[in-house]
Amino acid sequence: MRTGIGRISESEQKPRIDVKDKKLLALLSQNGRMPASDIAHILKLSRDAIAYRIAKLQERGVILRFCPIVNLGIFGHSTFHVFMLLDEKRSKEHAKLLEHLTTHNHTKALMTYTDTWDVEWTLIAKDLKEFDTLLTQVLTKFPSVILEKETLAVVNAYTDKTLPGVYSIDVGTDLVSSHKSINSPKLRSKRVDDKDLDGKDLLLLRELDLNCRQSTYELGSSIKLSADAVSYRLRKLNSSGIILQYSTINNLSILGHSWYTYVINFTKFDTKDEAKFRQFVATHPYIIRAVKLFGPWDVMLYIVADSPKNYHETVKEIKAAFSEILHHYQTWLSHKELYFTMLPRVVIEVEHSRKQVSLFHNI
Repeated sequence: MRTGIGRISESEQKPRIDVKDKKLLALLSQNGRMPASDIAHILKLSRDAIAYRIAKLQERGVILRFCPIVNLGIFGHSTFHVFMLLDEKRSKEHAKLLEHLTTHNHTKALMTYTDTWDVEWTLIAKDLKEFDTLLTQVLTKFPSVILEKETLAVVNAYTDKTLPGVYSIDVGTDLVSSHKSINSPKLRSKRVDDKDLDGKDLLLLRELDLNCRQSTYELGSSIKLSADAVSYRLRKLNSSGIILQYSTINNLSILGHSWYTYVINFTKFDTKDEAKFRQFVATHPYIIRAVKLFGPWDVMLYIVADSPKNYHETVKEIKAAFSEILHHYQTWLSHKELYFTMLPRVVIEVEHSRKQVSLFHNI
């Protein structure tokens, strides 16, 4: 089963979101498994009121899914972005290309744009060689559709949020799941081994990706384990750094946000500049993702603003903060995200295949 509804849509629906709903969304983005009783205590509402609000946010399409943020690096995967300009004379073949990329096992996200580029394909691969093979396969399958392309490899992630910081709420750390920095050198260098993960863990990851808010009993029923066994495995997945956090995927368009991809070239980008940039993007309310790149651009930011004014102010702040090293930049306005997942299907499939081999060798 494939899941992965996009975060940017063409929906004109704008449901009324009050202050309590915004705080609820913030809490769930910090810990998608936070018990309703804990949320009720923080928001000073009843447990039933919290359950009702969560159900309504899902019904309105605001919350698309509850899922874990998985450390893909621990499985040896890196992230790549391919921006494509498509031939308008081949418009009949566009749908076939988009369908192919949407259902591709390595796909993490697929975004369409209104200018400069038509498509952004975000995918994971073990290394540059595998990435080149995957891209070549697409170019071979659709030789006359893609006119131009730009490929970018993610070297480092500075910040990666599921919700803009304008929704943030401060709560006690005991109420938020332990969050491990995706940029931790220890986690980046660590690789999953047979002690960390087995076949049942993979099934559990898959179930969590479908809905991480399921109870341990519900999860256990799906993968034929007791609730206690599920609790133990959840603790193991958290402590090993495989699961970084439990969160939500939200329809940002319904929340009134537009998506801008902003890329920058610097005249220089030394250790001091990088530290300043990391701090800037981590605390900015409208930047949900910022990464260092290998390719024609130095960094890329995803800016999700709730008005043209706030987008303009964000860009002005970037220019002011880095005026001495800012060389060149571009902005690309997104139209629609066709697909997004935290856990590309290839992760489960490859690990399952590896486990089968390991089991065979141990016989």
